[in-house]
Amino acid sequence: MCKVQRLDQFHVCFDLSKFAQYEIDKWLEFAFARQVQRLELDLSIGGEEPRDYDDCYTFPEHLLDLTDNVYQSHLNKFPPPWYNFKSVKVLLFKSVNVTGEVLEFFLHNCPFLEEMVVRGSGTLVNFEVVGPSLKLKHLEIWYCFDLKSLQIYDTNFVTLRTQQETNYCFVMFQC
Repeated sequence: MCKVQRLDQFHVCFDLSKFAQYEIDKWLEFAFARQVQRLELDLSIGGEEPRDYDDCYTFPEHLLDLTDNVYQSHLNKFPPPWYNFKSVKVLLFKSVNVTGEVLEFFLHNCPFLEEMVVRGSGTLVNFEVVGPSLKLKHLEIWYCFDLKSLQIYDTNFVTLRTQQETNYCFVMFQC
């Protein structure tokens, strides 16, 4: 029922699992169609405890046109959602499975993205942050225990926060 053209923030903080995939996908379509600036999906248990990876909601790659099967049924109902990512400034994903490809899409298609937080993703394996033109100032990655490679090249970070684990390699280069 909301008719606004632009959302300052869209915040979901609720104990939701992969069984709410369809509903959460719809909420994301709504937020991106309204040029959301701050998107927070906190689906952890009680707002604190990370969810088991197998029960986590998975960010839908079809919203970003990263899959071969574009979400054709929605193209006539909404403006194409990938046209509206430019307004995103903050992304926070807690107990949400995201891939490096999804995060890299946001980095390269959200020119105003300044902050990215990922906590408790079981599908984040490789992630590359590249480019001095990125506005990204703050990056946090926590409880992503399958992360094997985090590569950062020529960025303008102010803060980088992550836990030091032995099961992934952290590489930082200055170009």
